[in-house]
Amino acid sequence: AAETVRLCYRHNHHKRGAKLAKDVKMPEKLLCAVKVEGLAEGNDWVELDRLSKEKKTPPIGWAPFVQACYANRRVDEALKYVGRIPDVTHRVELCVWMERYREAAQAAATVRDMELLASVRGRASAPTDLAFIDNIIADCSQ
Repeated sequence: AAETVRLCYRHNHHKRGAKLAKDVKMPEKLLCAVKVEGLAEGNDWVELDRLSKEKKTPPIGWAPFVQACYANRRVDEALKYVGRIPDVTHRVELCVWMERYREAAQAAATVRDMELLASVRGRASAPTDLAFIDNIIADCSQ
């Protein structure tokens, strides 16, 4: 049933998906995860954003939103949800996973975590990223 509900959301049949989920008594967390995947696969970024605002924090957390957007080659959309992750370490890990080292360094800098910054720097390889991270490290060292 979960696969069918996901396909309903993927193909913009939201009412049909919601009815099926209700009929099979799908748990809230599973339904949320299935909606996120389906909406991202269907490139329905407006509806995904609307879903993200239904509750202060989704029952599945923010990481599945990030992962679904990234899996569908929309880093710009993924970064919207990264910022909502309260745990800075988790936020940094997801940025590094997406190879967004500048954003990872900026997140680590918000809590002045030098170890985390060094870890991000160790993963980056582009000279422009390294220079950017070095500047952040210098600012945090003062």
